[in-house]
Amino acid sequence: MPHRVGLYILAVLACFFLVLPSPPADAYSKRLRGLADKDIERTVEFVVGNVLFFMFHEAGHMLISEFDLPVLGNEEDAADSAAVLFMLEADDKLFDGMLADAALGWRLVAKRNGGEDDVDTSAAHRLAEQRAYGIVCMMAGKDPKKYKKIADEYDLPDDRRDECEGEYRKIHDSWYGLLAEHVAPDNHHTRFRIAYRKPESGELSDTADIFRESEVLEVIQEAFATPFKLKNGIKVTAMECGEDNAYWSSEDREITVCYELAQYYTDLFIYHLKNKEK
Repeated sequence: MPHRVGLYILAVLACFFLVLPSPPADAYSKRLRGLADKDIERTVEFVVGNVLFFMFHEAGHMLISEFDLPVLGNEEDAADSAAVLFMLEADDKLFDGMLADAALGWRLVAKRNGGEDDVDTSAAHRLAEQRAYGIVCMMAGKDPKKYKKIADEYDLPDDRRDECEGEYRKIHDSWYGLLAEHVAPDNHHTRFRIAYRKPESGELSDTADIFRESEVLEVIQEAFATPFKLKNGIKVTAMECGEDNAYWSSEDREITVCYELAQYYTDLFIYHLKNKEK
């Protein structure tokens, strides 16, 4: 992944802060009312980290679909591993922080689900807590010393950490082995079609403005336009979906990111801030 992607994400974060309405008056910023400045900053970092993790996850589906890659096992697990792998291989503290926030996000989702006693265990995705540990395991597997702190925070057992090292090498070699024939020549640049659709709901209008003005969707273009021989015309769209989600459509060649996803993770983290001492 080009180093400039990290710089681009820094710009996205800066724009998020710049375009937050002040004083808090509309739907999104009302969620932040009463928070200290440091908590607002932390909330924005958490939301951006989790939204981008979803985007990289869907980019994993995109690569599998566009290159017709074989997947031995669950494709959702493969997409998760792709997201973590590409973010870790950037070797950037910014991505490390975003991965830590993504792991925390899944842990908070698990708590919201009441320990996940009532979730659908037949679903394609792993349980939220398992997805959190999957991220931590890959981090610990890549560099046990560098990521010891987060492995300790999640009480990852020593024998599991040893297994994670082998698993990370296998995931790394598998993904890059499959992608080797699709590496683009120098000066290649895939043209993506970026769209920020106006939401019908007024409650989402400020979220849509923040997405558009911070150019968060362009991160996928920055990350994947040059490394691989993707065909032009892949769409990356932000829109109101009626659900907090993100998804890839192979038929439409489109990654869709829902505005509701940002609001969901905002509410999730604010609840965490207000109740973490309880």
